[in-house]
This record gives sequence, structure tokens and C-alpha cells, in this order.
Amino acid sequence: MAERTEQLLSAFLVPGTNKEASAALRDELKKTETIGHFAQIISCSARPELRQLAAVFMRKRILQQWGNLTPQHKTELKQLLLKRIAEEQVHLVRVNIAHVVSAIGKIALNEWGQELLKFLEECAASPTSDHRECAMIVFHSLLANTGPALVSMFNSFVIVLKKGLEDPDSQRVRVRALKGVMELVQLVESKEHADTFRQLVPSMVALTKSALAQGDEEPAVLTMEIFQDSVEANSMVLTKEDLPDLVRFVLDIANSKDVPMQARSQAFDFVHYVTKLRPKVVVKNGLVPPILDTLFSLSAEEALDEEDRESAPLTVASQALDSLAINLASRAVFQPAMERVGQCLKSPNPRVRRAGVTLMGIISEGCEEPMRRHLSELVPELFRQFQDPDPSVREAAGTALGQFAEWLQPEILRYHQQAMENLAPHLDSPARPVREKCLYAIELFVSHLTPSQLRIYLPHLVPKLLQMACEDPASETETLSVQTAACATLAATAGQAKADITPYAPQILPVLQKLMTLTKYEHLSLRAGATDCAGAIASAIGFEAFRDSLGTFMALARSGLEELESNELREATYQFFSALAFAMKGGFAEFLESALGYMLASCMQPLVGGAGEDEDDFGDIAEEADDDGYANVHSGVLDEVLSALWALKTICEEVGGPVVNFVEKIVNVLKELSGCFSPDIRCRVCVVYCALAKLLHKAFPPPWEATGWQPGLPTQFGLHPNTVGLMEKVVWPELWERGTKDHDKAVIADALNAVADVLEALGPGAWGENPQGRLEGVCTELIAKILSKKHVCQEHDDDEEIEEEEDSREAENVLFEAVSSVVCSVGKTLGPKMFPQIFDKIHPKIMQLAKHKTSIAYRAIGAGALGDTLRALSTEAAPYIPAALQVAYEGIQTEGDWTLTQNSCFLLGVLYEVGSNHPNVIQTVGQALGLLQPIFAQAGEIDGMEEQSILDNACSCVCRMIAHLPSPADNLPLDQIMTVILKSLPVKEDFQESPAVLRAVQVLLTSPSQKVHQLLSTPGYLERLTAISVTEMTNPEKTVTGPLAEGMTTLLQSAVKEMGQQRVEALVTKCTGGVEEGEGVTAEAKELLMQIAEKALAGG
Repeated sequence: MAERTEQLLSAFLVPGTNKEASAALRDELKKTETIGHFAQIISCSARPELRQLAAVFMRKRILQQWGNLTPQHKTELKQLLLKRIAEEQVHLVRVNIAHVVSAIGKIALNEWGQELLKFLEECAASPTSDHRECAMIVFHSLLANTGPALVSMFNSFVIVLKKGLEDPDSQRVRVRALKGVMELVQLVESKEHADTFRQLVPSMVALTKSALAQGDEEPAVLTMEIFQDSVEANSMVLTKEDLPDLVRFVLDIANSKDVPMQARSQAFDFVHYVTKLRPKVVVKNGLVPPILDTLFSLSAEEALDEEDRESAPLTVASQALDSLAINLASRAVFQPAMERVGQCLKSPNPRVRRAGVTLMGIISEGCEEPMRRHLSELVPELFRQFQDPDPSVREAAGTALGQFAEWLQPEILRYHQQAMENLAPHLDSPARPVREKCLYAIELFVSHLTPSQLRIYLPHLVPKLLQMACEDPASETETLSVQTAACATLAATAGQAKADITPYAPQILPVLQKLMTLTKYEHLSLRAGATDCAGAIASAIGFEAFRDSLGTFMALARSGLEELESNELREATYQFFSALAFAMKGGFAEFLESALGYMLASCMQPLVGGAGEDEDDFGDIAEEADDDGYANVHSGVLDEVLSALWALKTICEEVGGPVVNFVEKIVNVLKELSGCFSPDIRCRVCVVYCALAKLLHKAFPPPWEATGWQPGLPTQFGLHPNTVGLMEKVVWPELWERGTKDHDKAVIADALNAVADVLEALGPGAWGENPQGRLEGVCTELIAKILSKKHVCQEHDDDEEIEEEEDSREAENVLFEAVSSVVCSVGKTLGPKMFPQIFDKIHPKIMQLAKHKTSIAYRAIGAGALGDTLRALSTEAAPYIPAALQVAYEGIQTEGDWTLTQNSCFLLGVLYEVGSNHPNVIQTVGQALGLLQPIFAQAGEIDGMEEQSILDNACSCVCRMIAHLPSPADNLPLDQIMTVILKSLPVKEDFQESPAVLRAVQVLLTSPSQKVHQLLSTPGYLERLTAISVTEMTNPEKTVTGPLAEGMTTLLQSAVKEMGQQRVEALVTKCTGGVEEGEGVTAEAKELLMQIAEKALAGG
């Protein structure tokens, strides 16, 4: 029978008969005896190609058939394979036999280990390089597949692999040894292991140098991957003493133009991981300047292949600088980077100028704060680059301006008119990349403009975008990216313009309809852009205006899902569904079943694809690689699933009752995704669970819903049984699982925010059938662990790292803000009488953070959490006020951390809100005002988000004094205070403080005090107060709503009446659209002022 197997293998290699042979081999591979046939061919066939192929097929099937072999057959097979490794003369055959030995070693190490390892050591010491190579192949495979079982032999492997790295004759042996080292580093478990492993580093460095000198980049790439893994996976391996020299070594590689780009790129990958995971090593050893020198030099090199942008020098350098700016403190990067940018911009070489502009844009993410402070210098310099004679520089300027618009908000909006004036002419540039990048910049600018700011651009911008989107995609492939960018910009414009886009819809919709009929693969990105844009238009103009087009666009969206295969198109279509649900509300119900069917099917796709030992996959099998398989994350699928989940959330919130029939199906999908490897998906799942809970509560309202729930447990405000069932069986268990066991801080934060949201919506009934037990679990097992920094997600936290690394600190801030949200929601559901019982257990842990002895970052977090939670305590906060006052005073006086100062000002204001009658509060008003005075003294010199946030919170602190202290005109130096804060308001950054400002205005406008009346009668005083008020009421984050907004409107109407028509007209004229001290207001505020004035002066 071995003869038949050999015949089939021969036929498999012949093009005309390989299909029939493949079919027959599939049947043969299912038989255990075929393993013996392959062994006989490996041993006896005269044809090396058949011996090689037999070894390949044996490796593919040995794992499945090993258990079916008798002990004698197993022994004979192992002996045969070791004998053939020693005797086989053909290299490829010998390598593939070694792979079979490795495969058996995976499953038979216990019974065969000693014999195998002895044989391999003999091979490794053989005078024949082919034998040494086979030893390294098997060593590598064993380490990769059975590593933990070999930990006890760690030192022996180091010795063997070191000899392999230093092999005198064979590069193949050295490379195989490197691959073994790559697996060995994963087994380092102790300092002893780490010290032993470091003996390999000099050998790897020497091998890399010699290989590059001979033009061989593979050892260099492998070595740097090993170094990268060492930094990423195990901080013991490469110490802070080792890393500086290694960074300089890889910088030499990155700086060498003779080295292939793959190796140079890998060098920067290593630098990336060092800057991300060991930033102090980079800064303290003075490595930032040489890193910057290397990447600036690289960025100006000419690309060998203009088509391959991914590996172009500028791309590699840009990614490296991006990593540097994000992972290191901006003070270490900004100044030296900008010095080099300045030198580049003066160069006569356009590649160097392009590099300078590109890198200036790159550092806007990571160096936001210093760049915001220097915008007045940076922006004019960037605008000048749009006049550069070289189109590549103008292209880079468009990209950089877009990055400024993305990362330098809100300060960059001061320049939106100049930006649009610089960008608009280049939309007609003959250079396609220039048009595309200018569209990118316009998209990001309009995404942040208010409708009134955007209105002036619409008459020229919309027709131009339509013209650019209309170019025939069949005529020139290059135009497709421009058309897609035009659609994205049009979608952003519609999203911000809202109803102002309505007059343009009759011209826009036919263009989008045509683009949504494209079916060629290369056109699908454009079709996706048009689909997303159609949703933006529908949402902006409203359902009634879109009604006549609904059927056509829905049919096109469905056809894209059913007839075309594109993750990007499906992602865009779910965004379209989301926009329609928002516009149509319950009217979307007619499309609900089909839309949910598509989205849920997308959510169930595999997110990871792999290829491995599929017995039916025979393609290129005779030349298959060494690796046993691979797995890839499908990023397109990931984005598609995220879009589907967001659409699910929107549909639950907007469509309402009809969705109830599909809750079970949605829950089944969410459970499948809740343990997904992607934290983004796990975050989104938490959000959808929250939406489902609120959906059922709205669909099955309890009797008390009309009047609202009252706090306290046990509660009389129970939920409908359907809502209770979902909460008990699904929502609580799933959010608890994520909140207690997830390792990602963003996921835990979203789970906590979902809990907070559900509690606020459903009230104390949300605590369920065992409220005390669940309350105890949330507050002591979950919240207390996080506050004590003992949660599983904080296992590897380093206080110093969180202190110095912006990313680490931001992640911690997000987590603790979510904790504060939950604690506040707990307080609302329990009420001020019950909440102190819980708060007593949490308060000491918050105070430990707020008074942290070494970390300013944790002090800032603690001060913010203290302010949030004391507000939830309301009138029951008195016992905690003295200690909290001390925290606030110390925080305001501590220099060098804006977040601590901001949060301390906020905390101080909260103490006046909840403790206005407390003696400690009343008696220390003068001290508090004295602490705030230096902040107000710098109000005219503020340049940047941090300083503005501090000023906003200082203003809100004083406003809380005015609003809550008894008889503020008697207990406060009101004339001095108002002079100061009127110059500092309105709020410009922290819009959560706008309500506090307006409550102070309410107190002033309704005060019976003669002192207040005298203040209000001061010329210009009432006008300024009115201008500030309408600006606060229309702030970008819409934090002023409900009774506060209604009450302020009524009060302002009275104020306007008192001013009279002449003064009001002068005020409206003065409100020119800025937010400058003493005069202007935003455009939205001006509109509100005019509405209030019209109604007031008409007598309404």
C-alpha cells in the first residue's frame, strides 16, 4: 500500500493530476496506516521531493493519528525519524523531518523527552552544520509548543542556543537559534532566569552586526523582535542599565541608509516599546535628542517605492514620533522637536520641508498643552506652508492642519476662518493628494463648528463638495479617494449644520443615491462614504424632509448588505440605520426586524482568522513555511461589529417599544461578545446592556413612573416584572462580571458608568431582589477595591508611572470618574438619610487618595471624587466637611499640577454648596477667597486648556458661595468679587460648572438686598451679567437644561425689560460672536439673547 501512497504523492506534484490526487489523499489521510506509508517513503524513496512531501503530510496528520498507533509503532517511528535526521542528505527533506520530530515532541515529551533532548544535544554539537540546524529547529519548536514543561532546563537551553547564535559556519543555524531565543524569553520567571538570559544579548548584537554587514536583515529583525518582547512581556529581562545601550544600538541601525527598511522600521518598533513601557529610561538617559535626530533624518529620505507608503521613510518616522509624543511627557519632546521642525522648514530641499510640516502635525497629539500655548506662533507658520511651491509640502500642510483641528481643541477654533481661507483654494489643486488632505482638514474643522459658525461657509462649501463627490469614479481610479473624502466632509458638514443643510438636500441626495449604486470592489469605500453621508443628511433634515427618499435609500442600503461583501460598507450601513432610527424614532419599527437581523449576524462573525492544519488545504503544501499557523485580527470586522453595537444602542434608545420583541436575541449575541478579546467591544457591550435595561423600563413603566421615584430602601418604587427579569438574569450579572474581573480600565469604567446610568433611570428598584447584598457588593467589593488600588486591573500599576505618564494617568482618571459616578448614583437611590451608612465605608479610602503622601495624581483623583460624593450626600455631608476643607486648601496651594488645582477648587465650591451653614465653612470665607485670588490675578494671561479649567472652577467656587451662603451680600465682599468674576466669565472649558454660575445669577437677580440692587444698577453691569448668562445657557455641552434653563429665561426677560430697548439693542450689537472679556458672546448665545429680547420687549 505504500506504493499507492507514493503514486498519489507523485500525482499531487503534477499540475494535470493534482486535483484527483488531492481528493484521493484526503481519504488516505484518514487512515492510521498511512502514517506507516509516509515513514516508509521517508526512509526508502529515491526521490527527495517525495520524501519531503511525505514528511509534510506526516506532520499534518501525526497529531490526529498518534493515539491510534501501537506502542511498538510509536517507538519504531521515533527511532526511524531520528535516524533519518542524521542520515538524510537533502536539506529541505531533513528540515521537514525535523518538523515531524517537533510535532511528536509536542505530544510525547514525557515519554520521549530525555532520549530526544540527548539526541538534539548531540546534533547541536555535530561537526555537520545541517545536523546543528535540525537541532535548532526542534529546540525552537519544543520551546514554542511545550515551553512551560521545559522551564527546569532553562539554563541548559541558554547554553545550547548561545552556541547556536555563535555558530562558526552556518547562518541558517544562527537564525534557527534566534527563533529559539524568541521562545525562550517567554519562559523567564525569575531574576536568576533573567540574569542567565542576558548572557545571550551580546551574541545577538554581534550576530545582528555581522548579518547586516553582509546584507542579511533577517537576524536583525528577529533580534529586535526579541528585544521588543523582552521589554513588553517581562521587565526583568532588560534592565534600566541595559536599555540605553540597546536603544543606541538600534538607533544606529535605524540611521543606516544601507540597511533595508524592514530592519530600520523594526528598530523603531523597539524604540516605541521602550518609550511606552520604560519612558523614564528614555528621558533620564538623554535618549530623546538622538531619537529625534534619527527620525528627522529618516523622515527626509527619498522613498524607494512611491507606491508603498506603509514602509516609506516618512511613514516610519512619523509613527515613531507619534509614539514618542504620546508616551513621553510633552516637556521632554515639544521643545527639541520644534527646534528640529524649524530647521526643516528653512531647508531648500522640499522633502525636508515636507518632513518638518508632517512632524509638526504629528506631535499635536501628545504635545497638546504646549502647542495650545504656542498656537499664535505655530498657526501662522503652518498657514505659510500652503504657499510652498512643492505640492508634497502643501499636502503635508493639509494633514497637519487637520491634526491641529483634531487635537488642539478648542483653541484652534479661533483660527477657523483663516483655516478655511487657506484650505478652500487648494480644493482645485491639480495634485490629488493636496485636494484629499485639504478635505481631511476641512472635515475636522467643520466637525467642531457650531451651526451659526458653519452657516457662512455653506453656500460655497456644499456645492464644491458635491462637485468633488460627483466625479465619475470609472474615469480615473485616483479620484476615488478624493470623492470618498468629499462624502466624509459633506457628512460632517451636515452633522454640524443640522437644519441649515435642508435647502441643499435636493441637490445632495441624488448624488448620494447614484454613488450608492456602485458595485465594483474598488468603488465600495466610496459607496460606504455615501451611505454614511445619507444617514447624516437624514438625521440633520429630519424624517419629514427625508420621507420621500426613505424607500429608495433603504433599498440601496439593503442591497449593499445582501449583494456585496465589504466590512466597510456594512459598518457604514449600520451608521445609516442608527441615523435613521434617531430621525424616525418609533417609525423605524417597519425596518426593525431586517436591520437587527443584519447587525446581529455581523456581531457573530469570527473576529480572528487563522490558517493551520486544515486537512483539506493542500495549496503550496510542498513549500509551506516553518510556522504551524497564524492568527490575525480582522480589523475590518472589528469596526463593523463596533458599528453594529452602537446602532443597537441607538435603536434601543430611540425606537423604544417595538425593540422589546428582539431583546432575547440581542442578549444572546451580547453574551457571546462580553468575553471578546477586544476591550473596545467589551466596552460597547456594557453600553448596550444599559440601553436594554432602560428600554424595558420605558416599555413597561411601573405605576410611579409619571411622578418619579423617591430614594430609600426598602423601596415602594418597584419595577415591572419584565424589567426585573432582565436586570436579575442579565444586566446585573454581566456588568458585575465585567466590573469585577476585567483587566482593562476602560471596560471597567464603562461597566461602572452603565451601573450609574441604570440606577439613575430606574431608581432604587434597580437594586433588585437582594438590594442590601448587591449594594454591599458594589460598594465594598468593587468600589472599595478600586479606591484601594487592589482591583485586578490595577495589579501592575506603579504610582510613579501614573504620576509621570499621561496615558496611565488618563486611564486612572477615567476609572475613578466612573467610580464617582456610581457612588453618586448610589447616593441618589438611597437618599441622604441612608447614604451615610454606605459612605462611611468608602470615605476613608477616598481620603487616602486625597491625602496621598507621594502621588499628586492620586491627590487630584481623590479631591475630585470627594467633591462628587459630598454633593451626593447633600445636607448629610457635615461630618466630613472639616477634613475635606483641609484637602481643598492644600490642593489649591500645591503648585505644579493643574488637575489637582482644578479639582480642589471644585471641591471647595461643593463644600459651600452642601455646607453653607457649617461653622468651618462660614468662618473661613476670607481664607478661601485669599487662596483663589492668585488664580483670578492671572485671568488675563491664560493660554491653554489647563489654566482655563482652573479659572472656570475658581469662578464656579465663588458662584457657589454667592448661591448658597446665607445673606451673600452681608457675608461676602460682593462688589469686589463680582468685579473679578465678571472679567473671568463665562466658563470656557469646564462646562459642567455652567449651572453653578447661573444659580448665582439667579440669586443676584432675585435678591431683595439693597447692596445687590446698587451693583445691578452700575452702568454695563446688567448687560454683562446677561451676556454671560446666555452664553452659559448655550454652552457646547448643553449642561443647562430643565427648570434651571426655564427659570433663567424668565429672569432674563425681566432683566431685559429693565434695561429697555436702547440698552438691549446696544448689547445685541456688541455681541459680535467672540467670548472676549467684557463684551462678546457666542453666536448661539446671541440668538438666544435676541429671542429673549424680542419676547420681553414685546411684552410677552
